[in-house]
Amino acid sequence: MSETNSHELDYEYTAMAKKVTADFESLAFNTAISAMMVFVNAVYKAKTVYREYIEGFVKMFSCICPFAGEEMWEKLGHNNSIAYESWPTFDEKHLVKNSIKMAISINGKTRDVMEFDADISQDEALSLIKQNPKLSSYIEGKTFKKVIFVKGRICNLVI
Repeated sequence: MSETNSHELDYEYTAMAKKVTADFESLAFNTAISAMMVFVNAVYKAKTVYREYIEGFVKMFSCICPFAGEEMWEKLGHNNSIAYESWPTFDEKHLVKNSIKMAISINGKTRDVMEFDADISQDEALSLIKQNPKLSSYIEGKTFKKVIFVKGRICNLVI
């Protein structure tokens, strides 16, 4: 747990908070719980977790499991009851992803999945693909007959 935000879980927390808020308003508790589980899985993979995100999660969780939520709230160092806390807020600007994962195919066979900036151009993507050691054996010394580039989805290199 960290007092400073590493921004590693911004998207996941915001998506969860937005979904849980909407689901609680429409009494769709099962999908709210599912959104919380997705967030917990992301927390397991994260290096650090921002304290405010943990507290926000516990506030939402306490509506489903009040006793467990109260226990977690107390473990976080709070003396007052969680029942009197305000609903967590979130910033929707975190729902915009800054990076995308694209499949890299060579002659129609997927050889790797790479992460790029969301606004990358075809030329920039190709230069990064050429530097990828996993793909060097497939493309080294060869010219591309055709490049099929679908931004945000796939880059298929025909050799």
